[in-house]
Amino acid sequence: MPLKDHVAALDALIASTPFVTSTSLSYEERPPSAGFITGTIRFIDNSQLDLKQFLIIQPGVQVIKYGYHYRMGERLIFRYDNANDPAAKQLPTFPRHKHVATGRMEVQNRNRIQAVHPHPRSLRLSPLDEDHETNTSRIG
Repeated sequence: MPLKDHVAALDALIASTPFVTSTSLSYEERPPSAGFITGTIRFIDNSQLDLKQFLIIQPGVQVIKYGYHYRMGERLIFRYDNANDPAAKQLPTFPRHKHVATGRMEVQNRNRIQAVHPHPRSLRLSPLDEDHETNTSRIG
């Protein structure tokens, strides 16, 4: 799937959810078969999710690096990423980890979007749900 089609599908899926008030996604192709997506999703409670993904797009879409920063104003609620953070090396999910508002790092749960909304499958936000075994983003 071409990167522009992946981004369009992701944008349409996010925009179709009733609690999203605005979405801004941008992407940059990195030839021959990679890309970078950044964006912001704003929710009805004025919180927002800032996201970034570095992807390999052939033969299928694979999320290689990511960061999902959920906040209310400037106050961090949580951030999921897979940066090689030395402070996260002791976690069994390293390099995948979660930053919480207290500054602590935690084990990353399998379903990150569930932390934003308790019924993620009803929202059909599966592009943000990553399979930890293969590190592959699943699309709808």
